[in-house]
Amino acid sequence: MGIKKILGAIFEVDFCDVSYGFRPNLNCHNALNVLDKVIMTNL
Repeated sequence: MGIKKILGAIFEVDFCDVSYGFRPNLNCHNALNVLDKVIMTNL
């Protein structure tokens, strides 16, 4: 668990804001909500 926390802190800053896979507090439901908002506001 300690190594996971260290690696997470190091690599979290390298992820894009639109990257939802395997990140803390982000999941496919979050990605779908964002996608829905983008589609509905850009039509």
